[in-house]
Amino acid sequence: MKRKILTLSLLTGISFFGMAQPTLTWEKSFGGSSDDAANSIKHTSDGGSIVAGQSASGTDDVTNPHGQLDYWVTKLSSDGTLEWQKTYGGSGEDYATSIIPTSDGGYIITGYTNSSDGDVTNLNGNTDIWVVKITSNGTISWQKTLGGTGTEYSGNIIETSGGGFMIAGRSNSADGDVTGGHGLMDAWLVKLTSAGTIDWQKTYGGTGEEGATFIKETSDGGYFFSGYTNSSDGDVTSNQGGYDYWGVKVTSTGSLSWQKNLGGTGEDIAYVMDETSTGEFILSGSASSSNGDVTNAKGSYDFWVVKLSSTGVLLNEASFGGDNADEARAIKTTSDGGFLIAGRTSTFENGDVSGQNGSQDFWMAKINASFTLVWQICLGGSNGDYANAISILNDGSEILLAGASNSVNGDVTLNLGANDYWIVKLSDPTAKLNELNSAVSIYPNPTSEYVNIEVNSEIQFVTIYDLNGAIVQTESKNHFAIKNLESGIYIISIETENEVITTRLIKT
Repeated sequence: MKRKILTLSLLTGISFFGMAQPTLTWEKSFGGSSDDAANSIKHTSDGGSIVAGQSASGTDDVTNPHGQLDYWVTKLSSDGTLEWQKTYGGSGEDYATSIIPTSDGGYIITGYTNSSDGDVTNLNGNTDIWVVKITSNGTISWQKTLGGTGTEYSGNIIETSGGGFMIAGRSNSADGDVTGGHGLMDAWLVKLTSAGTIDWQKTYGGTGEEGATFIKETSDGGYFFSGYTNSSDGDVTSNQGGYDYWGVKVTSTGSLSWQKNLGGTGEDIAYVMDETSTGEFILSGSASSSNGDVTNAKGSYDFWVVKLSSTGVLLNEASFGGDNADEARAIKTTSDGGFLIAGRTSTFENGDVSGQNGSQDFWMAKINASFTLVWQICLGGSNGDYANAISILNDGSEILLAGASNSVNGDVTLNLGANDYWIVKLSDPTAKLNELNSAVSIYPNPTSEYVNIEVNSEIQFVTIYDLNGAIVQTESKNHFAIKNLESGIYIISIETENEVITTRLIKT
């Protein structure tokens, strides 16, 4: 049979360029004449999304403001059309940090407040964690303040498998809802029932300052949270210097299973985490260290990504960024075993960062399972644009980013005043290759040395491309070595007697 000569774009239906960056599907700005910033975004079952943050506006998209700053929730359709919006709060300052869809069809929001009127009742102290349960159309079902006479702040909220909710945060109180304080500021976990009653709460830390920034329920029924610490006593066994990344595993009732602090002599703060399908933990945030656990630092602050085993052993770490400040605020595991990391960059055209638009951009990077950079993309305009949250569909082909922008050029087409919610929808071309896998089995994948291919008919020719579309290897058999390829993601094209099949190959 005469071999077909096909281009990579025809094989995949995708136009590859540069590092196979994702393509911008749409971008939308929402807000009013004052500052508005989105801190959390989640896909919804109807194909749209739910977004939460804070607003100081009372014009344009924002109606019925309560005070200086309000929780502001927007429901968007799949194409970014605003379906409804609601403000929640009192006469003070109310910041929403996290929102999730709930199993009853509504949503739950957490953040913090110093209001004691309006929608907020029973403020305990200076600032409380404030939880608001709403229906599918934004009506308040119940709300709850959590804290003591000191100050409390919230990270994210999750719905637990056994019912109820778990909140990660921090507290410096030793009364009210808070017991067992350790020092200046502690990491604080609060487990709520489905009706908002405290099931249990627990503080973690030493005599210094700790905070829990992001929590997930783990595959064994416990919880793992990311955060930071500068203590070297109490629950914290050591300190590398300044603030360290802090990863903590607890049981279903909050008992400490293990903890791990990581970093160098600078300031290293883990803002987010995720769990892999094999039970490992990934932490990311911002690191200014260039020693200790931190290798290959790029600049003043980097995206620093750390992988821990299920028992807290450091398995891998890598820094991404350039010579200026780069801060990761979101991380998600993708179906190919890699990770999407999003945040903000002030680096201009050096290190890992290219295509920057202005003083500060949304910056998103895709890395593979071996922590090798697959692609990166900058989004924004000539002013300040910063990403705070990410949501992906299961295959990673659709990506939503949420944050704030005060630009009105470059990628940003509208500004309503000061900072706006800026929501971006992207399509990842490499993730779309998952749709083409059903006709072929490639194993192991990821792999470091050899590839085996199983298809229903005889293989005529195999071509391996890099993500720039260049041919890097050709074969005519179903078992061959790839030891000479660099680590990364490749496109493999398998030509049989009857068809040409393309899919993805990951070299570790």
